[in-house]
Amino acid sequence: MVNNKPSADAFRGVVHQETAKRIVDLAPDRPGCYLFFDGRRFVIYAGKSKNLKNRMRQYFHTRDTDWRKIREMVGNIREVAFLTTASELDALLLEHRLIKAYKPRYNAQLKSDRAACFCGSAGRRISLSLGL
Repeated sequence: MVNNKPSADAFRGVVHQETAKRIVDLAPDRPGCYLFFDGRRFVIYAGKSKNLKNRMRQYFHTRDTDWRKIREMVGNIREVAFLTTASELDALLLEHRLIKAYKPRYNAQLKSDRAACFCGSAGRRISLSLGL
């Protein structure tokens, strides 16, 4: 597991182009989770992705974000941490644990301490669903 913590410059409301480029450049091309920190070093969002670099591009290079809450969150980011995993499934499970542990402001809070896990297969494809 790799844990790179690029420090983001202070910014208000808009991510500076240099800062966004640095975050995207440092993001691994692997599945995993990411943590966004505010200026007080509190985790404000925990997310997962099958490709962390592509996910960071979506946050920092998309100018037409219509969701006010996402624009607000991005404006509050001061630091980003990446946690790589072996698979997308591992990232899903890690994200669940991170949300439970940190209770980030911008994540939908998981309502139960117990999550039901449902597995199924269709041919060669296996799916996992956490009943949250």
